Amino acid sequence: VLARSVLLALRELHAAGMAHLGLEGPRHVLFSQQGRVLLSMSNAGRLGSRGHLGRLPMNPCCTAPEIVRHTASGNFPRVAAEADLYSLGVLIGICAFGYAQQHAGPEEGEQGRVQRWGEAGVGAGEVPEWVPAELRDFIAVLMAEDPRQRPSPEQALNHPFLRGLRADDAHL
Repeated sequence: VLARSVLLALRELHAAGMAHLGLEGPRHVLFSQQGRVLLSMSNAGRLGSRGHLGRLPMNPCCTAPEIVRHTASGNFPRVAAEADLYSLGVLIGICAFGYAQQHAGPEEGEQGRVQRWGEAGVGAGEVPEWVPAELRDFIAVLMAEDPRQRPSPEQALNHPFLRGLRADDAHL
């Protein structure tokens, strides 16, 4: 229900020419007293621009790798809707199985350090095997390394993981 609700909100936002750029984990998705999903717009940016309306996302674990790479080099990345889908994949993973602990390998330069799932991107945050196959695929599709391989919100709404939800299951 959370995934459907956020995807519907992103679909409308993207249709209006904006990207959210601020799905930095569960604490950034709020619910009203009526149970509706509320998304802060402090990081939003116009699609295609090289700027943003607020600050750039600060949590690399939830930020699309292409944005992390560009901001690390001091460049403003082009604002693209695909970044929101990556962040949603991380958000859904965190909500589904929490912050699964993993040990960082030597390639991260911090051997033995425990890190949270997704902290260094999908490669360092493999989805646990006990997660149902449709959910594993949903997360993997949303978090595709290549942003061109990520679905639009409309395409993601048709993923088998969301099958069976009714229109009134969304909290908007």
